[in-house]
Amino acid sequence: RAAGAGGAQLKPGASEDRVIEEISDALRKLAAEGPTATEMARIHAQAERDWLLELATADDRADAINYYETIMGSADQVNSYLDRIARVGADEVTRAAARWLDPDSASVLVYRRLEDGAGSGEQGVVRVPGNDPGAELEQEIDVDQSTDGAAELSKESR
Repeated sequence: RAAGAGGAQLKPGASEDRVIEEISDALRKLAAEGPTATEMARIHAQAERDWLLELATADDRADAINYYETIMGSADQVNSYLDRIARVGADEVTRAAARWLDPDSASVLVYRRLEDGAGSGEQGVVRVPGNDPGAELEQEIDVDQSTDGAAELSKESR
């Protein structure tokens, strides 16, 4: 139901640029060659597992029925979701990857833990595509977290 973003957790000392490049290469390969039959079987199985987990409680099922009735127009879509997912083929994934997962159009958000005494404890960096091909704008975001868990973001362009 919801669009998701990819993510990676890096070990201390790992190169952010290398990880971003590896993910970008994988997305380019997916757009050019598409998924293998094994990858399609795995993603169909994972989608089924995720869907069943999403409907695990009565509250979850009520939320899904409400979503499909009010947003998608028919609560009956809850019952046909897995059939619709099963019909998605490798060609459709390839076309979608080429259209929607272009790494050159991606924004990347990197969270870094600040050293003790250097501020609030966390910092984020957002990389967005620039106007020129290959150019990017980087903005630094400080995350100030209060004792109640609320977070404030402040941006500083660089």
